[in-house]
Amino acid sequence: MKKLISSFLSALLLITSVTCLAADDTSSAFNAETNEALAEAEQYAYLDLDTATPALQEKILDARNTIIFSKDWVADGYEAYVEDVTTGEILEVLPSFSELFPDWDLPVDDTVLPTSSEANLSETSSPVTSVDLTSSSAWLRLASKNYYLPAASNSQDASPFITFTVDSFEMGTSIRSYATSLTSSETCNIGYKNASTGESLGFRRYLAKNESITINNVGGMRLAIRASTYSTPGYATMAVDGANRIVSVR
Repeated sequence: MKKLISSFLSALLLITSVTCLAADDTSSAFNAETNEALAEAEQYAYLDLDTATPALQEKILDARNTIIFSKDWVADGYEAYVEDVTTGEILEVLPSFSELFPDWDLPVDDTVLPTSSEANLSETSSPVTSVDLTSSSAWLRLASKNYYLPAASNSQDASPFITFTVDSFEMGTSIRSYATSLTSSETCNIGYKNASTGESLGFRRYLAKNESITINNVGGMRLAIRASTYSTPGYATMAVDGANRIVSVR
């Protein structure tokens, strides 16, 4: 019996070791691919865009996007921060785009989403905090969606999981997004985009469950929110909340 138990434990340890090695190999392969893409992007990203041929301009912009989406940032004129929604602790304030990429233009996705693709959030809002709901700063749940997190690329992820117009009076001027559950992925990446112009507004990588990225000053905007992962793709429950509503004075 002892020999049988010993053999079973040895087999179990072998399986665990192989699984861990496979995961390490996958992670190493991904990191190697990422580093290779960034190294290639460095060769083009800092060339003069104005004097380049149209073909070279496309390469330069693609290279810049690869570098841009390997960092965390928020567009100038906006504010963004990472928060632990379970404790309310601010974990990080994102740097502005111009701090990281002086003289570069914000990435623009040419796929401008039609108004018909917007989610109707007017009937789904509900409180998600114990804050006095008479306060305009209280967070309201705007949406909760089951979404399959795709594997991230080294450039802009173009497919949003939700698009809506931010009603400054009903929803607020601040929006936060985060995963409340992750079935396979360890972390997720979340990005914001102006759905009317295609202009990216902010991006944060490696957000754990219940870590949100909040963006301020987006009231009245058609906002698109996208998500992806650098770990194992899988389903997640993505939450979207709104706060800092404008109080109408009559």
